[in-house]
Amino acid sequence: RFFFFLMSNRARAWALEWQSLPADRRQFFQEVAARLAKSGLIDDRTYHLRKYEKCMVGSDIVTFLVEQGVSKEESDAITLGQQLLKFGFIHHVVDDHEFKNEKLFYRLKEHEPGWCSAFDLLCAAPDEDHMYSGWMKRGKLYFYVVSAEEEKMAEFSTDIGCVPLNVYDLKQHTSVALVSALPEMLVLCCDVLALKCFSLSTPLPVNG
Repeated sequence: RFFFFLMSNRARAWALEWQSLPADRRQFFQEVAARLAKSGLIDDRTYHLRKYEKCMVGSDIVTFLVEQGVSKEESDAITLGQQLLKFGFIHHVVDDHEFKNEKLFYRLKEHEPGWCSAFDLLCAAPDEDHMYSGWMKRGKLYFYVVSAEEEKMAEFSTDIGCVPLNVYDLKQHTSVALVSALPEMLVLCCDVLALKCFSLSTPLPVNG
């Protein structure tokens, strides 16, 4: 079971949309992703002196989808690319953009080490376990996903993040290190044994 914090309506809406799709439509997206994996578009690329391994360019994806007859025209290919990103098959290499017909880098899920997207976790959890809120830390909004099964909490820089910035061990959730890593004004504490998640504006209990 998973409990969710700081997931925006965007991630939630995408997960609910995927769950409502018929099986043949889901199969279609899986087949398109498989074709992209064999398209020859995947390569290591550099931007601002930083290397991004095994990625594709958004505009190249659009061209490929049209030329291969997957999409009738450019606008259809852009829509398909957006759906592939929404449904967790690709993502922007630093999760700064949704899919665009531009020279932006995107990576397939299978080529992303440490993939643990908010979308996938939302799809895996019962709807009644979803909880939403928002916290600022050092002037930036961060997003957290708590796994009661693994007793860990993942921290994301965006609500559609695919690779966590940090993963905290909730077995040590009363430690000074974890408390100092969370926003000063609102500390998140998870009692994983009782499968309860709650936020505190008062000091953490000694025994969790």
